[in-house]
Amino acid sequence: MPPSFFFFLAFLLNQSCSCAQCLNPFDGAKFFEKENRLYCESDYQALFGARCARCGETITTKSVTALDMKWHPEVRPSLKI
Repeated sequence: MPPSFFFFLAFLLNQSCSCAQCLNPFDGAKFFEKENRLYCESDYQALFGARCARCGETITTKSVTALDMKWHPEVRPSLKI
């Protein structure tokens, strides 16, 4: 079985599982797994989330990919030709 299965099972059996970054307990909240470690949503986004090439902020909704970079949909990459 994949390692993430064991983390999910541990979470179901023990609600005191906590975020690997901030150490706050999940208490039934949404969590993410990366490299066999569990993270709360905000820490996962901060550490591993896609960032807008223009403003540098984390992109949490839809994004536009252009020039091999991600952008917020409302930000258009400027092309100098």
